[in-house]
Amino acid sequence: MLKAVSFDFWDTIAEDESDEIERKARGLPCKRDSRLNLLQTELNKYYPEIKRAEILKAYQHAEKKFAEHWRDHHHTLSVSERLRDLYQYLDLDLTPDFCNLVKEMESMELHIPPRLVPGIETALKKLASSYRLCIISDTVYSPGWALKALLDQWGFKKYFHGFVFSDELGACKPDERVFKKAAEVLSLSLSQMVHIGDREVNDVEGPQRVGMRAILYAGVKDRNSSTCRNYDELPAMIDQISKKGNS
Repeated sequence: MLKAVSFDFWDTIAEDESDEIERKARGLPCKRDSRLNLLQTELNKYYPEIKRAEILKAYQHAEKKFAEHWRDHHHTLSVSERLRDLYQYLDLDLTPDFCNLVKEMESMELHIPPRLVPGIETALKKLASSYRLCIISDTVYSPGWALKALLDQWGFKKYFHGFVFSDELGACKPDERVFKKAAEVLSLSLSQMVHIGDREVNDVEGPQRVGMRAILYAGVKDRNSSTCRNYDELPAMIDQISKKGNS
């Protein structure tokens, strides 16, 4: 019988990159350009000879390395690690305000939050009355502490009994350690949990390999699988899975 439901964060609770629409409406640069602006301001205070083109090249190098670690090794590099790699690529010592630079990049999505996936609040309220809820999410620039702060801003944090973020664990989906950690946090067996997320390999195949159930959410990005496309359907789907497992 199911006792817990875990959720991915991006494109499952919040719409990834939807904050770019608001940034554009406010006349602000996109997040990528804002990060480059922060970098250039910090670097040029101490290394005025460094040009924008050099910073861009180093930024692209760090982004590529992050993607390789995430895709090939199921490991998430922190923002600090990415920026340290960027400085090393430029053969520069860390600048005095390096820690503040990291914090500014990590906090960007707190200042202009992404949009919520339609129907998520109602689904969370309903599910929280019957199941223990958990977040299992990879992180990119917003680390676990920032995603928890977003959930708190929306009034959602109270629904969750546990959180597993890739930057804090040192592993990301579909690595089995991620799902086993969630079961440990909730003091449940993996067979008592169902995971909801938007990526077939990470959020369906990953949890299924360790004995969890899984539902692919396609309300934001439809990848042509058998899925939930509307959160109005989700509580009944989970109840049905639970009943089948108990029969």
